[in-house]
Amino acid sequence: MGQVILNLNSFSNGKKLTKWISLQQKPSKPSKSGDSLKKDLGEVRLKLKYTEQLILPVSNYELLWALVDREGHTVINALGEVSLEKESVANTLVHLFSSKGKQIELLNGLSKQEVVTTPSVGVLFRGNSIATKSIDVFMKLIGMEFLQGVLKNKIREICSQKRSYEVDPNKADKSTNITENQKALVDLVSSVLQLIINSANSTPPDLKRVFHYLQKGVMAKWGKTVEGEEAKYTSVSGFLFLRFWGPAILGPKLFGLVDEIPSPIAGRTLTLISKTIQTLGNLATFGAKEPYMAFMNTFIQQKQTAFKEYIDVCSAMPPPEAKSDLNEVIDVESEFASLHNHLKRDNEKIMALPNPSPAVSKIPAVLAALAQVEGKYRGAS
Repeated sequence: MGQVILNLNSFSNGKKLTKWISLQQKPSKPSKSGDSLKKDLGEVRLKLKYTEQLILPVSNYELLWALVDREGHTVINALGEVSLEKESVANTLVHLFSSKGKQIELLNGLSKQEVVTTPSVGVLFRGNSIATKSIDVFMKLIGMEFLQGVLKNKIREICSQKRSYEVDPNKADKSTNITENQKALVDLVSSVLQLIINSANSTPPDLKRVFHYLQKGVMAKWGKTVEGEEAKYTSVSGFLFLRFWGPAILGPKLFGLVDEIPSPIAGRTLTLISKTIQTLGNLATFGAKEPYMAFMNTFIQQKQTAFKEYIDVCSAMPPPEAKSDLNEVIDVESEFASLHNHLKRDNEKIMALPNPSPAVSKIPAVLAALAQVEGKYRGAS
């Protein structure tokens, strides 16, 4: 349709910017005046972030790696506590530790810290902590191909239908048979849920390891409580159902299940399916907020045993020889440079935290050493 031209000199390194920018059309042929652009097509609102980083040879990051690869991961936890870019930090850490074969060690350590510092099991893994973000990133890193294999055909079938499954009287046409749609929706949700449950044994082994340790930590702290028995399942389903299967059904294009955004009718159907799947994942039922979904409660209650059996399989420790394949090549030097930038940006806030660990106290020295190396490279250029 058109293009925008950005002046990079107007951006500050590492700062986010939201602004309206003119959308312009390129002429089909160069104009005699030499202008590369023709007329304005309006404006587009963009959220931008310009990042400039010097990527050093990997050998220069040995001190940085030694700083973060420590038992207790105190530097990582400190960074996660103060950072306003937890998703970016998590993405960097998961890729970096995966490249070293230490991804399970990292995620186990972060989930342990989350369990230790969470006062109530009811809010466990419900926030956007560095632990939840890291496990979320890891699920997508090794689980996307698996997810697509399970759901792609079914989601595409649903998106190709023109039939409405609307069950909300306030949204349905007057001619809609709500009772008929309720029965059809139960059958449709059942077919999707069965695909998920049948996939339990094919869950990537490293995901099973992460959930095994996560569940073990939860039971060690809350296993003897009434809430603990339920948390045994919801701590795992909070990731699998609320951050993996549910979002993939709700936004299939983002997960590579379809090529185009679903039509409004198909999108509504997927929303209803996702609502039910996630409610089951919470071991909850529909209440007063969504009374039109109350008819699904019988189905949800009937499926709770199958749901728990599924979680048991997904959190069972696989044999040592079972490995998970990464779905992408990791640029180790780039990930180190990204981690370096995050620590530089948040160094003052980290050092202001009370009772810094010995590892945290070494951050300024490591940053100073890297700055010295960067200075040599910049001078050489």
